[in-house]
Amino acid sequence: MASAWFAGKKCYSFQKPWRLLAVIAVFALIGGGLGSVLTWFLYGFSFASGISAPLALRLFSGGITNEFLAQLAADLLVDLADKSITVFIVALSFSILPASLRESLYSAGWQQTPQSRERRTAAGKKRARIVSLRMKLIALVISGMAITAAALAAISFVHFNVSARREQENLARGVASVASDAIDGNRVDEYIRLGWDAEGYSRIAKRFDDLAKSSENIQYVYAYRILENGCQVVFDADTPDMPGGAPGDLVEFDDAFLDKLPDLLAGREIEPVISSGQFGWLLTVYRPVFDTQGVCQCYVGVDISMEHIRRSGYQFLAQVVSLFFVFLLMLLTVTIL
Repeated sequence: MASAWFAGKKCYSFQKPWRLLAVIAVFALIGGGLGSVLTWFLYGFSFASGISAPLALRLFSGGITNEFLAQLAADLLVDLADKSITVFIVALSFSILPASLRESLYSAGWQQTPQSRERRTAAGKKRARIVSLRMKLIALVISGMAITAAALAAISFVHFNVSARREQENLARGVASVASDAIDGNRVDEYIRLGWDAEGYSRIAKRFDDLAKSSENIQYVYAYRILENGCQVVFDADTPDMPGGAPGDLVEFDDAFLDKLPDLLAGREIEPVISSGQFGWLLTVYRPVFDTQGVCQCYVGVDISMEHIRRSGYQFLAQVVSLFFVFLLMLLTVTIL
C-alpha cells in the first residue's frame, strides 16, 4: 500500500532525491521497525536471531545494553540497506522506461470519460463533500474489523492463559502425587531426626531430584512439615541456583500461604496457590502425606514457574495481531485498488 501511494505521488524519481530518501526511511521503519517488534514477541523475546544477529551482537557488546533496543537497531540498519538497494532499482527501472508506459503504470483506481468544460464549471461551483462516501465505507470497515479483532484477541488471550495455567496445575499435581507416594508417612519423624542416615532416605531424595529435573518449568520439589512457627524440611531437592535445605531446617512461611495456615496445620488439602515474590511467579501445589492413622505428617510441595506462560501469551497475542493486519491489508488493497 505504501509503495502504491508513493508511486501515485511519483516519488520514484532521481529528479527529487529527497523523496527517494523519504521512501527508503518509511520502508525501513515498516519493515525493520514494525517487523522487529512483531518478531520480538512472536519468537518469545529471542535476541540475536535472524539475518541481523551478528550486527545485533556487535551493537549489544558495543554499548547498547538493552537486548530489545540492540535487536531493533540492527533490524533497522539491515532493512535500511535492503530498502535503499530496492528503491534504487525501482527508481532506475522507472527512469529507463518509455514515458508512455511509465505514465500508464501510475494510473490506478476508477477512471471515467473526461467531462466537458460546462460540466467542470458547474461542478466547480458546487460545494465538495469533505469526506467521500468511499472513505467513509473504508473507515467503517476498518473500525468494525478493529473492534472485532480486539474483542477476539482479548477473549483468546484470556482463554489461552486459563488453559496454560490449568495445564501447569495438572503437571504440578502429577509430580506431587508421584513424590508423595515415595514417602512413608509413618517414618517422617525418623526422616527429620536422622536425615541421610535414615533407611531409604537417599532413595527418596533422589526421586525428588529426578522429579525436579523432569521439566524445565518445575522450579522446586520439597516435603515440609507445617508447624506454627514455620515449615520444617523433610526433603528438599537441589536446584541449579541453590542447594536444598537439610532435614530438620526451619523455613519461614511465604506470605502467600498465611491465609492457608489454619488448613495446613489441620492437615487439610488446599487449592493451588499462585504467588509472585523473591522466587518469581510461581504456581504451588501442596499434597498431604498421611500415616496409617490418617494423620497428616507433612506436605509435598511442587513449585511451577509461570514465566513461560507470560512469554507464550505475548507470542500468541502477537500472532493474532499479525494475522489481523494481514487480513486488514488484503482488504484495504482490494478496496483501494
